[in-house]
Amino acid sequence: MQQGEIFFSVVIPLYNKVHYIGDTIRSVLNQTYANYEIVVVDDGSTDGSYERVCDFAESHPQIKVLRQKNQGVSVARNKGIDSAQNDYIAFLDADDVWDKNCLETFRDLIEKFDGEYAFAVAQRDYLLNNKMEKGKTMLIRDHCKYNYLFQTSCICVRKSVFDEVGMFKPGAQTGEDRDCWLRISCRHPFVFCNKELVLHPKTTENNLGAIKKRPAAEVFPYWEWYGYSSLYAQNIKRYASGMILWQAFDFYKSGQYEEARRMLKRIRSAHHVLRRLALRVCLLFKR
Repeated sequence: MQQGEIFFSVVIPLYNKVHYIGDTIRSVLNQTYANYEIVVVDDGSTDGSYERVCDFAESHPQIKVLRQKNQGVSVARNKGIDSAQNDYIAFLDADDVWDKNCLETFRDLIEKFDGEYAFAVAQRDYLLNNKMEKGKTMLIRDHCKYNYLFQTSCICVRKSVFDEVGMFKPGAQTGEDRDCWLRISCRHPFVFCNKELVLHPKTTENNLGAIKKRPAAEVFPYWEWYGYSSLYAQNIKRYASGMILWQAFDFYKSGQYEEARRMLKRIRSAHHVLRRLALRVCLLFKR
């Protein structure tokens, strides 16, 4: 059993979410478990988001507001981790909201699974309906079998984990969170509780999923995953190949055909050979 009280630092990176950040912060302030601080890192917002958070901080001393020039979500999260005062880091994106029992659930998991380092709950519409009873808890060791569960706002980890695996990789605009959870899972299983405690809106002002074209330099280097050491290394290789293939299709659909070809050349796993060949056929007709 965990000795003593458990304290959380809730890290919220913020960039131009003025219409959402109020609900996000209120969802933390309304938690049934009150041992927490909120660390908001504004990443150079220009829409009044920073001022909105400062208004909250004036009447809620548990909110710490930091500001930096725009450097991306990874740098913002890393700054929040560095500034966190507590042993457990819970992540919350600035357009997501928590159920009031989210931190209490993390507390219960930490106490029940003393000795574990990484914890997760479910986001609405991401329950393991066909594999696990709602509300049940399991240890996930093979991250790649369940990667879609690991939404950022569903995660809580011991701060010391980042000394082992490193922080979020700066620069990439997509994939930096998947990479961080994968690196953690190479060393520690995730304790996953199949409860819907996180809600994410379908559309937001700067949702990366809605961006049609993206510079290749902003794409996460998924091929690095081929070198990750794990008992489940073969599954990680298949996972990496799938993500590279997905990016190739993304480039293809946005008309960036040369970038799609470059991505295809990086795939190593035979698991995706047929789909890779199919995309290559498509690309031949675009020359």
